[in-house]
Amino acid sequence: MKLKIIILVLIINSLTIFGQQYEPLDLAQKLFLTDFPDVKKYIKDEFEGHPNKNDLGSNVKLDFKTLSQNDKTAVVNITVIDSLGKGFDTYLHFEKDKTWMITAYRALAQTGILQQMVHEFEKMSEKDKQDLFKIDELGIKNQIDLDNTIGNTKLTLESDDNIIKYFNDNKTRFEDLKEKIEKFSKENPKLSNKEISKHFEKELKSLLIGNYGNFYFPCDSCFTLTIGGMIDNTVGYFYNTEKSKIPEMNPSRVIMIREIGNGWYIFKTT
Repeated sequence: MKLKIIILVLIINSLTIFGQQYEPLDLAQKLFLTDFPDVKKYIKDEFEGHPNKNDLGSNVKLDFKTLSQNDKTAVVNITVIDSLGKGFDTYLHFEKDKTWMITAYRALAQTGILQQMVHEFEKMSEKDKQDLFKIDELGIKNQIDLDNTIGNTKLTLESDDNIIKYFNDNKTRFEDLKEKIEKFSKENPKLSNKEISKHFEKELKSLLIGNYGNFYFPCDSCFTLTIGGMIDNTVGYFYNTEKSKIPEMNPSRVIMIREIGNGWYIFKTT
């Protein structure tokens, strides 16, 4: 009888343990949708000072999606949508130990500076604009340049869904530009990405792209179009049909990669 009781207790304990084997998506939803008293069992590294549902404010809607998951790591995207329908995206990074553990929480950094820049540009008087156009270092020479800078910055700050929508709305133009740049690069192999960007400056700007190439996105075989950002906190598109050559997401550099389709992706770095 005593042996049967011991076996029964072990079975119950085993069921309890396995009943708590949450997947990354489950953990993300528990963290931001519920009071989750057991969260400390599922966090490690810098996430010890973790955010939770109380840090996102009231009257927000959350959308969760798994961007990547293998047997060692995973990334879950949480889109935060406010009462006005404006969304921004954050990313939970996970590592697999005996259970899935949350290791980091990421988002595009230094966006406050970009938001302030847009605000200041949009409220400029005509005199302020004329003074701005005289500052050579900024490269904003006229109203067209100013409108492009505002549009580019707004796209940088958009939700991932809207950045994808913008690409799909202009897909033919993006693919045509890709063909032109690749052809020009082959014909001029000694030119740097910066020089190539200068050659296609007008076309890049018309698509709200800041430059061709990205020093902060570690993929030499990727065709990369950077939208914008601050220093190494960047957002953009890239193209690569060989998935084995695409870098893995990580909290220290490539915080997000999301597939658009037909070899195209969006990315964010930090």
